[in-house]
Amino acid sequence: MGQLYKFHEMEADQDLRDKAAHFKYLLEQMSTLGREMKNIIRQELEHSSGEIIKEINEAILQHQMKNEATISEQLVAMDSAAPQYTHYINNMNKQYVTLYYKEKEIQI
Repeated sequence: MGQLYKFHEMEADQDLRDKAAHFKYLLEQMSTLGREMKNIIRQELEHSSGEIIKEINEAILQHQMKNEATISEQLVAMDSAAPQYTHYINNMNKQYVTLYYKEKEIQI
């Protein structure tokens, strides 16, 4: 019985880095909506004053800064994870294969 051991590529390598674009778009949209919400609340409270209003404005500012930092970190993570994802998937498309076969004798 014969055998053949070889490296087989199931599919050609693909560039999957564009998969992060949709997630990045959603993160940027979330950031924009957060800024819009902050501006709307500030406009509503613009003509008000007092300790509670100051605390609300400060809480909104802190929350917005925390959101922006988190979104920024996620954008960077998407940029670094996309090539790793591409590499991982492309590696799964390749493997070593052993083929076993029977040899037939040919009579002349």
